[in-house]
Amino acid sequence: MATVGQILASTHRAFLDEVADNVLTGIPLLESLMQQNRVTYKGGRQIVEPILKALPSGGPYTGLDVFAATDNDELDAAIYEWMSYRAMPAISGMDSFKNSGDAEVISIWGTKMQSAGMKIREDLAAALFVDPTLWDSTLNITPIEAIIDDGATYTIGGLTSTDVALWQGPAVVAGGTAALSIAMLETGCLNASEGYQRPTDIVLSKAGYGKLWGLVQANQRFRGSENRVGFENFLFDTAKAYWDSHILTTGGNYTLQRAYILNANWLRFNIGEGANFVMEDKTPTNADGYVAQIKLYCQLTTNARRFHASVNDFTTV
Repeated sequence: MATVGQILASTHRAFLDEVADNVLTGIPLLESLMQQNRVTYKGGRQIVEPILKALPSGGPYTGLDVFAATDNDELDAAIYEWMSYRAMPAISGMDSFKNSGDAEVISIWGTKMQSAGMKIREDLAAALFVDPTLWDSTLNITPIEAIIDDGATYTIGGLTSTDVALWQGPAVVAGGTAALSIAMLETGCLNASEGYQRPTDIVLSKAGYGKLWGLVQANQRFRGSENRVGFENFLFDTAKAYWDSHILTTGGNYTLQRAYILNANWLRFNIGEGANFVMEDKTPTNADGYVAQIKLYCQLTTNARRFHASVNDFTTV
């Protein structure tokens, strides 16, 4: 089996590039973050995100008023731990024997690498949209639902909203089991807006996306001789709207549809340098075959929870 290992080791880099691409582009939110330069490759024991804790001292004054020199301790830090994911493709000695020849073995390995990429992608996508009551913070990345929580239920970056007042998410828009409306989403977008900061992404389930499309289609505008629709990329209040099949609508605290309203400027997907879809030879000593481990160290972080919002418990009928 050493020969098989040597063959695969010499070609695995091309496969790993494809795995990485399939993972990052196969999850709509991560693809959007990548397009907005919010996927970062870094090292370190932890991931530190500076956050605003309080506003500085100051105010109106006149003439020769004495300036206050109070230090308001304006900054704090959210500290995130790295999380690790893996997939372990394997090829048996019999498979390599039946498919003799380097090209055949590499072809089989390529298919297994694609499957490994799907495994990591599905694990990451499930973790992003998991019911936070089931979130194991020692094993999985920070879920979106925990980031946008408007209470003090979840510890994000080692902090709760009782630790830092500005660390609380905006009020969740309650759909009230009613059909999704433009007004619901507009309220959610306003909740996540402050000054020039506006949401960049709206993520819904497939059914929720279809409902929103039906609502905005009546307001579409055509321009030019080619009659092109005026909201290419489906923009809603300057935010891209898209769907992800991994958004839960049942189970745990989930009873109906939800829409996540996010600002990518305050989100980051961190990938560990040196653990970026790296493949390690794990060839067993007690089995006839070749096994590898593809590992990824990563974490989803935010440094301003108040710029993300949600609409919960609406229907699509």
